Amino acid sequence: MKKYEVICDLCKHTIDQNEVESDDYVHIEKEFGYFSNFDGEHHSIDICSKCYEEHIYLKVMQGR
Repeated sequence: MKKYEVICDLCKHTIDQNEVESDDYVHIEKEFGYFSNFDGEHHSIDICSKCYEEHIYLKVMQGR
C-alpha cells in the first residue's frame, strides 16, 4: 500500500503516512447536489486528530 503525506487543512500540521507510528486524521469528502448553497461543487478536507478533537468532537459530538 502506498503511503503519503497529509496536511491538516485547519492547522497545516503535516501527517507523514510513511512513518510506522504516524498521527491519525479524518478525511471528509462531499459532492453537493443541485439547489444547495454549493451547487455542483466537490469539497474535501483533511483534519488531524488534534484538530478533530478540538473543533469537532468537543464542540459537536459531545454536545449531543
